[in-house]
Amino acid sequence: SVGDVTKEWLVTFSDKKKSCRLVDAFEKWEKEELKKVQDENLSKKNVGDLNTAKATLLPFFGESLHTVAEKGHDIMDHVSSHWSNTQTKKNHLNKAGKFFYWCISHGLVEKNPFPALLKKLPRISREVEAYTIDEAKGIMDAAYKTNSEYGLLAYYAIALFAGCRPSEIKGLNWDMIILGDEEPHLTVSAAKTKKNKSPRLVDLRENAVAWLSLCDRSEPIVPIGFSKRRRKLLSEAGVYDMDASKAKKMKQADKPRHTFGTFYYGLTKDVGDTTYQMGNSEKVFQAHYRAAGIPKSKAEKYFSISPMPSKNKVVPMVG
Repeated sequence: SVGDVTKEWLVTFSDKKKSCRLVDAFEKWEKEELKKVQDENLSKKNVGDLNTAKATLLPFFGESLHTVAEKGHDIMDHVSSHWSNTQTKKNHLNKAGKFFYWCISHGLVEKNPFPALLKKLPRISREVEAYTIDEAKGIMDAAYKTNSEYGLLAYYAIALFAGCRPSEIKGLNWDMIILGDEEPHLTVSAAKTKKNKSPRLVDLRENAVAWLSLCDRSEPIVPIGFSKRRRKLLSEAGVYDMDASKAKKMKQADKPRHTFGTFYYGLTKDVGDTTYQMGNSEKVFQAHYRAAGIPKSKAEKYFSISPMPSKNKVVPMVG
């Protein structure tokens, strides 16, 4: 087996670790990982991670493993010269670091150079992109007007005013959404939460209840063909850039949630409550939301985005 071959190879090099080339060790690790992917039917992402590690270490393949473990600055120079984005650099260092942890576990080296390298990178603290109040109102108006065609009124009421992740909304059914209660709420199932192992009860504010009350509860919250419908709806609302990069278009999916987080903290000024409602860690919140600085008056205006009284009727979704 691959494991037995690796053990035999390790015995061969046990007395001359310093002469072991990085490329030899990497090939053994790579074979083990690829076999694991095949045997355990793992995601193709694992293969991509191996390729990332290889791209990071490739210039050093001819050198001894022991020497490379001491060459942190050279590795960092290589990574920095090929990838400028901080997150991409971290990704490369993390993936290559897994190889060195394997080497440590097999007694080939005594240290992993990558944790120290990662600490030298600047902390990523991106302010999230959020919709303006007018943009959010435009989305809800468009969702209402086109609900018979796109069926996304419930989705955007939850995304914009309850802050759930797209995956969490897709896991909802109407039995999990309680409107006629003293404390309206929805329950995000444990299977759909990102990190928490238990269900999360998310409060529904008055305007979210008003929008959801307009929806036909016999229809799905997320209809078939969701992505295409979402693009059309956002285009009609004037907030979707068809010419944007693929990465920017992908961010559109989380923008309603980021909008909620930005305005909810502005309303409550409560870190604990905001992170609970969103299912986030405080660390993520501090990095992405707290800097927004939305005044309470503006946040109140956001959470007053409601349907007009004349719209108090069920809007069916057809097809």
